[in-house]
Amino acid sequence: MVSRCTKTSDGAYVRYGGAGITVYAPWASSFQEFKKYIGPRPTQEHSIDRIDNAMGYEPGNVRWATALEQQANRKSTAMVDYQGVRQPLSLLAMAQGLSSGVVYDRVVKCGWSVERALTTPVRQRPAVSAPVGDSTAP
Repeated sequence: MVSRCTKTSDGAYVRYGGAGITVYAPWASSFQEFKKYIGPRPTQEHSIDRIDNAMGYEPGNVRWATALEQQANRKSTAMVDYQGVRQPLSLLAMAQGLSSGVVYDRVVKCGWSVERALTTPVRQRPAVSAPVGDSTAP
């Protein structure tokens, strides 16, 4: 976190420090201060996430999150309102047992409502049939 926001030699600096993302000064100088605020890592699957990606690593804007939660928290993530909750379209599709690609295409590319995209059955493509006549027969 500190390295990618402060060291130009860090490979991720361009996307973090170079893009104006900063680290709250007491945390940048003391890991113990940061740990006191954030608490212990819940599991090995969790890492630090910024809640609002336009803001830096600061009190009120950091949390422990899984890779899936972080993926849903990207600038490029399609967010939708469904049943009064704003959520990532991909997670909503997965929760409904649908392909996120199909639901994304329906909502974003075709302009369907979220409700229609989630409730319209996915058309199954016909199986590819064997060619008529077998050219390998004697």
